[in-house]
This record gives sequence, structure tokens and C-alpha cells, in this order.
Amino acid sequence: MKKLFAIFTAALLLAACGSENKEEKGKEAITPGITDFKGTMVVVYQGEDVSTPDVTISVDYHKASSTADILFKQVKFVPQMPVKLDITVPGVTVKQNGSTILLSADGIEPTAGGIPYEQYLVSGLSGNIKNGFLELQLSFGNFPTRFLGAEIE
Repeated sequence: MKKLFAIFTAALLLAACGSENKEEKGKEAITPGITDFKGTMVVVYQGEDVSTPDVTISVDYHKASSTADILFKQVKFVPQMPVKLDITVPGVTVKQNGSTILLSADGIEPTAGGIPYEQYLVSGLSGNIKNGFLELQLSFGNFPTRFLGAEIE
């Protein structure tokens, strides 16, 4: 009977440890620093979706202020755009809800090369990071934009 009780107790302990490990693995902590994502960006231009694959976005989280700077690396928003630019959206609010990291902002002036671009004021930014994926929606001025990408390891 003692042997059966010991086996039963060990099984319960193993089951409890196993469920704790699963919870810890499923919960993403917001860690300071830069995380890069690669995916597809879609901009609505003249009523049409303009899709650009292989876009890299960096999310630079600042723990002290619970904000992040989002950097769109070397992007052309439409094919007619003559050059690719690095566009930064600073001061995006960051919150955590369980294993999901939430991003939000409104009325932020983006910059390119340190130059502010008021005519492309960012509005309605919302997004999340979950299970290694970044999903983001926002408008650059009158251009609705969305991104879906996976974390670059």
C-alpha cells in the first residue's frame, strides 16, 4: 500500500510540474531590446491592395516607458515610390495580456532619416505579438497599411 501511495504521489507531482512548464512556455514575457520580424506588408493605394513580400520590421521595446519604436526597414509603400526608406514610428504603447503583447498608438509623426513626415501621421495603430508572429494595422496619412510576419531567429 505504501508503494502504491508513493507511485501515486510521484505521478501527481510530475503532472503538476508538467503543467507549470507548459504555462511558463506559453507565456511570452516582454523583454527589452529589438525583435525583428519578416513578412508581407500591404498598403491600400488608390483603392487597390499593394502587397510587398519580405519586409522586415524591428520592434525596439523600452521597458522603462512601456513603449516601443517600430522600424519599417527599407520599404517602398507603392511601386512608384522612387527609393526605399527606413521609417520609424516612435513611442508605440506596449502592454501584455497573458501571452499576447499588445501594440497601440494614434497621432504619431513617423520619421525617415531623422526627418519627421507630418503628412504621413500614423493613426489607428493596433497590433499584437503572439507565438512569434507580429500582426500590425495602421494608417500612414491616408494609406491604410497592414503587416503580418514571423520573428526572425
